[in-house]
Amino acid sequence: KGDFSGAEKYYQDALALARRNSSPRLAALGLLSLAGLHDQLKRSEDATREAREALAYYQPNGFAQESFQCLTLLGRSERDRGHYAAALDSFQRFLTMAEKSQDRFQMALAHESLGGVRFAQEQYPEALEQFQKNLELSSDAEHVGYAGLECGNTLRLLGRYAEARTMLEPVDPIAEKFPLVRLNLMRSRAEMALSRNLYSEAAAISRRALASDASQNPLAIADLKRILGLALLASGNRKEGLRNCQESLATVAKLNDAAATLRSR
Repeated sequence: KGDFSGAEKYYQDALALARRNSSPRLAALGLLSLAGLHDQLKRSEDATREAREALAYYQPNGFAQESFQCLTLLGRSERDRGHYAAALDSFQRFLTMAEKSQDRFQMALAHESLGGVRFAQEQYPEALEQFQKNLELSSDAEHVGYAGLECGNTLRLLGRYAEARTMLEPVDPIAEKFPLVRLNLMRSRAEMALSRNLYSEAAAISRRALASDASQNPLAIADLKRILGLALLASGNRKEGLRNCQESLATVAKLNDAAATLRSR
């Protein structure tokens, strides 16, 4: 329901009760639940502390799925704060565990996460390699769509536009079923148009995306306003372009996301 403060209160009460009753398993569950909530709220320091404490119970006791979740939250929190070496360490541990258990789904997520860190570091060839492995391992439509988007975005940044467009084409039918995939596909195409100096096209796609499904995704709003602002500036509309860039930065400033903040700045 979006009542994050209410959810946090119940999780904190559950954690306190588990600790009073000396139940380490339920305490770990409370910590993992809080870490997931704080990750969603971009409270990275809290998420890191809680996920690390939960992992200290789950991993030695053989809870594979919960350990995967903890390592994902740890890596994501460190990545968002720009602590890339720590993020890579968490995601590599995640991949090693997934490979040992031969869990293709978790292996795909680990490669996606490693690619995300390399992408944030602007190590695009290395990121593309990880994203391609994610695409090979993904089986359900939604994850195939996201993997295709990640590969397409990386190919664009490498200047391989024809390959990027080819990679994005199969995402179209998937995007019809998943609104967030559709939103990210529009963002990718707007970014590509901007990169190719097609400013009117970039602005038009950004405006369509902002008028559709972007309202529930602050990061998408920030990126789309950044793209729109840059396209308008390049087209000579300095006042509206600057306003959109400023709105992008104001939106992303609340997200505690180092890479997104850098893009908007």
